[in-house]
Amino acid sequence: MITPNEHALEMAARALREKTLKRVGESIEIFRGFRKVEEHRLRMWHHAGAGGREVARQRSDLVDILFKELFEGIIRSVVPKGLIEPLVVTALGGYGRRELTPFSDVDIMFVTPKSQPSKAAEEIIRKTLTTLWDIGYKVGHSTRSIAQTIKQANGDMVTKTSLLESRYLSGDRDLFAEFKERFESDCVRGREGEYVSWRLANQAETRIRYGRSVFMQEPNVKNGVGGLRDYHSLLWISYFKERINTTAKLVERRFLRDSERRALEKSYDFLLRVRTEMHYLTGRSLDGLTLQLQGRVAAGFNFPKGISCSALKPSCGNISATRATSISSPSRRSSV
Repeated sequence: MITPNEHALEMAARALREKTLKRVGESIEIFRGFRKVEEHRLRMWHHAGAGGREVARQRSDLVDILFKELFEGIIRSVVPKGLIEPLVVTALGGYGRRELTPFSDVDIMFVTPKSQPSKAAEEIIRKTLTTLWDIGYKVGHSTRSIAQTIKQANGDMVTKTSLLESRYLSGDRDLFAEFKERFESDCVRGREGEYVSWRLANQAETRIRYGRSVFMQEPNVKNGVGGLRDYHSLLWISYFKERINTTAKLVERRFLRDSERRALEKSYDFLLRVRTEMHYLTGRSLDGLTLQLQGRVAAGFNFPKGISCSALKPSCGNISATRATSISSPSRRSSV
């Protein structure tokens, strides 16, 4: 069943399409207006107590709508008869998993069949990026062939992790399907051990940098113990070892108890909500929950006076770190 907020976004998308078709040449102003109105609606929804994950997902959805409209419009303007060679755009990282907070980067990758894109494709990519910057987005971007993408992923685990959560945005679906198949066969299958070893070592390094306790005075909600990244790591390791990418599937396969899954999901949702509030309060991307900021976030959530959100912060760490280690070890099943 569609929610009122999803219905509102759907109606806004239709209005956006009508405006861009009627007012050709005014696209940047139209897109800026769309973003401003929809971001305001999301902010009001957040302040009304909406969950962190549902707000982050709908922000990703509004970027999807805006991106597809501008990208398809640019293709029509550059090559009215259509592209001769395929081009597809994928969402990566947090945008790929539909979890954008207010000042998150929008990470995208343009995939082409050859290492050197055609002149038309280059012009489309240039105009797309310029338009996104003009609208006000901070965009992380790359342009690669499938072969280049595979090579980059196998040479850099951070890139591989980002590509693991790639999601179709716009363009040629067959090319995207080919990319996903090649990524699975060339970057995942047969390389499980090296990825899991790297992931656990990377997590250990993160502990040294951000602290080894869930009771840090100034926790990092993304990279600290019990932070968002612990939840991500659990699912990344689960995918490489068992091809599982949801906590519900982990329960089905008896790696998690259902009570643990509920605790994880509740904690993760809360941390996303905290991160969103931090972005709104500071006007920038931020993950460190300082002592000064804790009081402001707590007040924004109407917590009792004198209790900071650090003291009340649910943690993903104890469960996710334990289960990630368990899944990566030879004896993997949890007693349920």
